[in-house]
Amino acid sequence: MGPVEDGRTSGSVRRLPLQRKRLCPGAGVAAGSRRLGPGLLRRRLSCPCLGPQQKSLGLCLAPGAAAFLLLASAAPVAAAERPAPTVEIHVEYFQPTFDSRVRLDSLDFGTGTFLDLERDLGLDDTGDAVRGELWLRATERFRVSLDYAAFDRSGATTIERQIRYGDFVYRAGARVTSRVESEFAALGFGFAFYRGAAAEAGVTLSAAWTSLRASLAGRASIGPLPPLEVTESASVEGAAPMAGVWASGWLGERFRLSGTARYLRIDDFQDWSGDALDYGARLEWFALPQVALAIGWGGTEIDAESNGSSDLARAEYSYRGARAGLTFAF
Repeated sequence: MGPVEDGRTSGSVRRLPLQRKRLCPGAGVAAGSRRLGPGLLRRRLSCPCLGPQQKSLGLCLAPGAAAFLLLASAAPVAAAERPAPTVEIHVEYFQPTFDSRVRLDSLDFGTGTFLDLERDLGLDDTGDAVRGELWLRATERFRVSLDYAAFDRSGATTIERQIRYGDFVYRAGARVTSRVESEFAALGFGFAFYRGAAAEAGVTLSAAWTSLRASLAGRASIGPLPPLEVTESASVEGAAPMAGVWASGWLGERFRLSGTARYLRIDDFQDWSGDALDYGARLEWFALPQVALAIGWGGTEIDAESNGSSDLARAEYSYRGARAGLTFAF
């Protein structure tokens, strides 16, 4: 390319050399930094294609680097969005404290002893289990739930008083072992009468199923016969409807607090009368949109008495304690 004429002088033509500028490929090495205002750091880059003079970062950013910065700045916003799952699976480790009393009558020998299983029989007053819960949101306001928990406790002691359990009499000083197995499951249907952007509340109707089996082994006698090693066991199980309420709300973008309560009062249902209460609360931290760490508290209380020919004539059974686990949301 030829020389360029400078027309600022008359009568003579001054020739200026043409300078060629190379396009910057975006490569650079940090050469230093300085403060521009409070908390803002501006880096200066030295680009080999721009000569020895340093140029600012804004003149030397490649489109790929700019896109990367935009994505990086948008990532926390996307991660902080509240999950809106259709299916939730809760898996929790549950270690409650128990308080249980039962009575087993005999058709031939009359009313049995009302036993405190933890105090009289040395049964463990704590137990642990893995509790599972499934939530399925059918529509915006309807959802279906299923939860299940099972416990197996045992103990051994030397009884301090004479007790009657069913047909057998265990005399004071006898060495006995005991075992109690219990299960609780509920299938529920919920309707949200309030549903907002950050909270919802509703009512539930559940079909709850409970099973309780208690056994006692040791030297016992029946009537005038001499003592011998026996094992006496009794169980009760059945299903009943429970009505309840539930609510949940977001505390910010990652924390969610929820709670449920179900109650049953019956006067005569399958030869039983009494009441039952099941409750729980949970705080979840969604570390990821689909996974949350959860801690909570919950329990179940059953107070029932038989009006007919049932194995266990009376049962007062309750447990409560802390829970910890994971929530999977899809």
